[in-house]
Amino acid sequence: MTLIFVPYLILRLHPPEIGDTSGARGLASEQLRRMGPMSGRELRLVVILLAVMLGWITSPWHGISNTFVALAGVSAILLARVLTWEDLLGETKAWDALIWFAPLVMMADNLNDSGVIRILSNSVFGRMHGWPPMAALFALVATYLYVHYGFASMTAQVTALYPAFLTAALAAGAPPLTSALLLAFFSNLNAGLTHYGTGSAPVFFNAGYVGQAAWWKLGFILSLVNVVIWFGIGSVWWRMLGLW
Repeated sequence: MTLIFVPYLILRLHPPEIGDTSGARGLASEQLRRMGPMSGRELRLVVILLAVMLGWITSPWHGISNTFVALAGVSAILLARVLTWEDLLGETKAWDALIWFAPLVMMADNLNDSGVIRILSNSVFGRMHGWPPMAALFALVATYLYVHYGFASMTAQVTALYPAFLTAALAAGAPPLTSALLLAFFSNLNAGLTHYGTGSAPVFFNAGYVGQAAWWKLGFILSLVNVVIWFGIGSVWWRMLGLW
């Protein structure tokens, strides 16, 4: 249902400026024909990208941080002469994203490390004492979703809050499997709330097609739609399946 309604709502609420793209395929084909076969530099780039992705995928086994793998990939691109340092300096939008996104990540980490996020979460936990299990679960899921406004990393939020919120849901008597699934689903559905909610968001935002106000407005509206679909309709469906 999300795959059906969310794209439709985005199209209605924030329609694209160009409605007819019938000529795009022909233009792309013509440009590819002009470019000809892959050059040696492009082949080297493909090899480096595959190596970086392999390094990220296998990080649980070799223990090398993803940051180091990414920097090694950038170094390999420079050493292989795929790009020059001048080319990198010319990517102003990428540098812009790096400069403003990095402090957001650090601010979110510091909020978590200093206990601010945990204090806010615990205050919610304390107010739910004696609530019906499903009402408590709804409050926990909603809090877990919107606390992502304070995070610039999905991984950081999951690491810091998922165990605590799941424990609180189980303590309130909520169905274990349903609680675990809902919190897991909203660990991903929260990514679109802000233009810094996940690592790829600043890249899309810096393209300049969607302003910050429009992004936040659409992100909030779509979050409500996801709550209705995943918690409202989803919980009824899981009830029919006997999951709770």
